[in-house]
Amino acid sequence: MAISKSIPIRAAKADRIGSALDYIMDESKTSTTVYQNFNRNTDITENILDGAFAYISNPEKTTTAEKAILVSGFRCNPATASTEFRIISEKYHLTKSEHISEEEVYCKGNKKSNGKHKQAREAYHFIQSFPKGLEIEPELVHHIGMEFGKRLGNEEFPFVCSCHMSTRCLHNHILMSAYSLDNIAKFRDSKSQLHRMHQINDELSREYGLPVLLDTENNKGKNYAEIVAEQEGASWKESARNDIENAKLSSYSWSDYKNIMEESGYQVQENKKSITYTLPDGKKIMDKTLGQEYTKDKLQEYWDKTYEDSNGNLNQQIIDELAELNRKRIKKYLDSINIRVYRYTFLGRRRTDLEMLLIFAIKVLLIIMGIFRLLFSNPEQLDSNPTYKSVEWKIKNLSKALHLLEKLNIRSNTELDEELKQSRTDTSQLQKKVDRLTIQKINYSSLMDSVTVVKYLQVRMDAMGLNEETLAIVQPDEVTIRKNKAILDPMSTIQRRNLFLAISDSKNYRLDCKYDEITASQVTEIIDFLKSPKTHHKPDMVISLEEFERIRKKKMQDTIQKHKMGIRTSREEADKSDNLSSGKDYVKLLQKYDAEERTLIGKYRDALNHLVQFGIDDISLIEIKYNDILKTLEDKEQELMLSDERCKQLTQIKSAVAFAENKHYLCGPFRDILKEKDFKDRIEIVVAAEEHNQQETTMDDIMEEQNIGRTR
Repeated sequence: MAISKSIPIRAAKADRIGSALDYIMDESKTSTTVYQNFNRNTDITENILDGAFAYISNPEKTTTAEKAILVSGFRCNPATASTEFRIISEKYHLTKSEHISEEEVYCKGNKKSNGKHKQAREAYHFIQSFPKGLEIEPELVHHIGMEFGKRLGNEEFPFVCSCHMSTRCLHNHILMSAYSLDNIAKFRDSKSQLHRMHQINDELSREYGLPVLLDTENNKGKNYAEIVAEQEGASWKESARNDIENAKLSSYSWSDYKNIMEESGYQVQENKKSITYTLPDGKKIMDKTLGQEYTKDKLQEYWDKTYEDSNGNLNQQIIDELAELNRKRIKKYLDSINIRVYRYTFLGRRRTDLEMLLIFAIKVLLIIMGIFRLLFSNPEQLDSNPTYKSVEWKIKNLSKALHLLEKLNIRSNTELDEELKQSRTDTSQLQKKVDRLTIQKINYSSLMDSVTVVKYLQVRMDAMGLNEETLAIVQPDEVTIRKNKAILDPMSTIQRRNLFLAISDSKNYRLDCKYDEITASQVTEIIDFLKSPKTHHKPDMVISLEEFERIRKKKMQDTIQKHKMGIRTSREEADKSDNLSSGKDYVKLLQKYDAEERTLIGKYRDALNHLVQFGIDDISLIEIKYNDILKTLEDKEQELMLSDERCKQLTQIKSAVAFAENKHYLCGPFRDILKEKDFKDRIEIVVAAEEHNQQETTMDDIMEEQNIGRTR
């Protein structure tokens, strides 16, 4: 994911800022057209904060399938955040002066106000986007947006976060005050701050198992799908870049380069300011889309630096003579070569077609290395030549893939694709399990701290006659306990989706609680019951549709009555009275003990309070569960490491096979000779007899086979 925009919102005139709450609730003013042409130097001075809040909290964009509006505030109320932001700004300017530079301002409502003005930046509007097609719950998107805002502002700046779901691309809008709550600091917009935003995004992506777009500088001009495809070795644009790079290194001028590209199946169309390439499969792309390094000016700059005389002028005659001489030497060298690829190893094992393909590519590359040795007799020239080093790297890469083919016993392209697909699925599922177990480990570790305190002080507290009753431990309600238990055993994104679908499909049953009160293990019980009510026991949190409607109507009536009367319910009053009396009893109890004992009692009471919030009676169960989580997490991390390694190996094989199949090694200054049709009469695929009789194999052939093995 990435931050696509960071928009500063400048101060508006005081008499033009209306009531924030009335404005946000007024649907006639929630127009989004005001943002269509926003950039970093665009300003609107009429109700700008109100417009921003209205836009990001638009119900049509922020409502999920469950009718939950994903709009939240951090240290502010979303409904009154506009007013709160202005109050914070006013308090800041009462004690501090602020240097404000003039910037170009555009006022849509009053064109006379257009021009340069001094206006402070009161807030910042961040847009956090997620890739199209990414399977992720809107609630998780919203949660990540809240985490992003907290980390970016170091929990000092209030903000409102809303998740928009009105497009195919889920995204968060985060509106943050430019001034901290303590009126000390102001948020500064800068390049370093933008870099920090990217870092926070990457951290959150890793924490929640989302894809991270690495190497930002080199990935400019590439979309998300292309970067992922490139990392998997499957980007057609990356293939085009490789062909252009090879043609550049193998040519001496623009005309020579153009001939190489056309002979490789490309069409090159020159325009005034750009080049359009038509790929062999018909796809078209402009040079600038591939990157600045692939424009005609950059290519020409390379040839000018490489083939200029002592006066800095291009000597075309020397280039042409050198090219012709080299072609003759290369052709003579190749005419004496006969490539032999054996179907069987010298130990008698039959090679697969994929192995034969890679061996053939390796042997062609070895021939190319021989050509370089003809052209450059000086070893230092070879070591400094990028094309030679590239060929050397390709041989090592193909040899490693050849070794992995044998090790993993991959016999065909179809089998390779199936294995790679399954490996990626397994790795993704294992990563989600590890992430879930890691969260459980963190949650249970805090409980274990409380368990340790209770066990350490239990004997001493018993001797003092202290227990839950005497220490005035407040018992939480059932909802609080259920929520805390759900934190310890959270349901996954898939479970949440499946539960939602199961409830929606059920005609007779509904939930008697919210999703955040259900554990992962309970989800399975609920779904099983909803699918087969006759064969499964009904869980406690499932009620009939009639009961659900009755409870809903009663709650609505109670709420209306409560607001009309303006009083607390008897239950609320009783709870408040009990808590006050319990607190007084505890303070009175502490007066009997000295300072050291009061400290120990306080720690013991806090630990008991913590455990009670989760409805825990037997602390030994917590220890058992925690140890189980640690053991399972260790096992799953080991499985994930192995699965990830296998996935990388299969991806490397896939990339090598694609390289060999597309014959990327048949380009460069050897293009006139290194083509399949020219090799046809000089390639010999040697297939051994049934009894693997290879007596005709020469010692040179065996040594060559062993050299390929060592290159791995």
